Amino acid sequence: MTDATVAAPLPTLAEVHPIWKRVSDKVNTLCKRRDAIHVQLQALEWIIGRQVRYHSTSTVADVEVKPKPPAPLSEAAAALIGDDSLMPDQPSPTVSTEKPKPVVTYQSAEMQQRATLAAELTAIEDALKVLQPQLAKAHQDGSRALCRLYEAEYAKRAGRVAGALIELATALRWHREYTQALTAQGADWLWHRPVDVATLFELLGDPADSQSEFRRWFVGAAEAGHFDLADLPREWTRTPDQESRARGVLPVAPAQPVAQGRADGKASAHLPAPHAPQAAPEQPQASGLIPRLLRRVSGADLDAARAAARV
Repeated sequence: MTDATVAAPLPTLAEVHPIWKRVSDKVNTLCKRRDAIHVQLQALEWIIGRQVRYHSTSTVADVEVKPKPPAPLSEAAAALIGDDSLMPDQPSPTVSTEKPKPVVTYQSAEMQQRATLAAELTAIEDALKVLQPQLAKAHQDGSRALCRLYEAEYAKRAGRVAGALIELATALRWHREYTQALTAQGADWLWHRPVDVATLFELLGDPADSQSEFRRWFVGAAEAGHFDLADLPREWTRTPDQESRARGVLPVAPAQPVAQGRADGKASAHLPAPHAPQAAPEQPQASGLIPRLLRRVSGADLDAARAAARV
């Protein structure tokens, strides 16, 4: 492989937006120092809590504060006045031989260290309040500029994901058509020890269904500009009848709905008439000698038979 075929490396966020790099490094340094101070203060608080506490009036020695002599007038102020007669009396410089009394404190070394760290922590927090808004803005600006440079590279990856999903959905539908064909013949296709396709259909749905997770993913990718819905397979947008006709299979006729009667006892106009049961067949009439004999018996014979029965 020659050097001419090697793709040039894409720039980094620090190269695209140097201000972000500079502010980010400063914020990281301050945050690390802030965390270290918190750890040190936690240890100092435990030590100071075990020390003997003195009363506040005995922690600092009384110091006599003498009034300071007036400061000499500056040359700039004297030049503004201009008139020597208006100049105040300048105090003569005196050298004091009296030594100032030192201020004696009874704070421990841990308390002094705590005060120093607390002041440093306050300065760090103030600096972060100024830097963090600048860091957020630089991060957004730099990320936007970097993504514009990577648009072609990302389009390849998004297109590969879309192609893989189309291939997966097509394979799932192909598998389902095969198992449905075996089921229609009355065969048990579990002897194949098949792969678990039902779980994938439950999670992702049928890509021909506009409300399935498959289709929602493609619609979202199209709205973001990473996919064209025209690239979806044509059979995903057909009706079941159209898809069956395209495969050369006659669609199954839908079941007829049961007729619902109206209040007046008549069937609805848009539904088929209810099924009327056939009348039961008539029983065969008796025929032969006995019916003929019964027909020949007169009324007088019946009366005589009834009278004999009473005796």
